[in-house]
Amino acid sequence: MQRLSRVRKTTLLVVAALGVVGCGRVSSAQSVAELRSREPEVRRAAADDLRHIGPPPWTVPRLMDALVVEKDPEAYGALMLALGKAGAPEALPYICRALRSPDSRVAGWADKSLRLLEETNGASCPPAGAPVEAVFPGAPPASASAVVGPRAPPGWQPVSDR
Repeated sequence: MQRLSRVRKTTLLVVAALGVVGCGRVSSAQSVAELRSREPEVRRAAADDLRHIGPPPWTVPRLMDALVVEKDPEAYGALMLALGKAGAPEALPYICRALRSPDSRVAGWADKSLRLLEETNGASCPPAGAPVEAVFPGAPPASASAVVGPRAPPGWQPVSDR
């Protein structure tokens, strides 16, 4: 009977510890490091981990660095979702342009990312037909790919009507 009680206590402690550390989830720092992996699956999983834990503000520049060089559509989508979850306004020009992507997967990820961003800071894309560059000075040019684009200038902020 005494042994059973000890097993129960140990089990409860283990379950409680797993709840505190997120059931084996990796840390933000480890996920950020994995954004530089050679393997697109690892980069996508790292971005997904960051999105699920809620990317801390310090990860936003690293997510943006990864976004502007990402060539794999799945990893690009995961990065956009993580940036949307972070509420990163600097990702808005990329998200808005990706909404117009001929690749329905990229457009779908952009739509989800925009909804996440809107929940966080109320930002939204310009009206349909309006050039993104008119609303976002320093936005990627219209010739930029929906999956790979230039970096927004340092300190760039979207024009807001608030």
